Order: sequence, then structure tokens, then C-alpha cells
Amino acid sequence: MQTNFPQIWDYYQRYGPSEYQHNLMANTYVERMKIVLKEYDNSYDDSIYEALAWSGLDGTEAYNKLSSEKKQQLENTIQKYRDDEKNKTTCNK
Repeated sequence: MQTNFPQIWDYYQRYGPSEYQHNLMANTYVERMKIVLKEYDNSYDDSIYEALAWSGLDGTEAYNKLSSEKKQQLENTIQKYRDDEKNKTTCNK
């Protein structure tokens, strides 16, 4: 991956030192994160990977621009994923 200093500097100036990283991730890397997560473990529906990619990015400008329906869908999907994972039985060999 190539470093894009002008873009990073622009985000730093717009959002400040404590907010620029998550805004940059939300605007630039959500789709890439979704793809990488799916490549790592291809056993879930695409909606899970998308919700996981958005996880932790709530409050960013890009997240706030999503429709209320989309935000609710992401929140419901991630909660269902967490509940399903919590209820899975593990194998004790």
C-alpha cells in the first residue's frame, strides 16, 4: 500500500490529531477492510464483513452521512454476529 501524504495531511488539518485516522479509514478503507476480512474467513455473509469493517468508525463523518436505515442495519448485523459468536460451542480436544 502506498502512502498518500497529501491526503493524510488534509485529514489531519480537517479533523485534528485525535480524529483524522478514523475519518481517513472510514472514507478510504472500509471496502478494503471488508474484502480482507472476507479473504481471511469466507464463512459469513457479506453484510457481516461490512458491519465489521464499519465497527469502531461510528461518529466519523462518513458514518454520520449514512442513512439512519443503513446505520441501523449495520448495528443490527454486528449485534447478531456478536450474539451468534457468543452462543457458539467450542470444541475442547
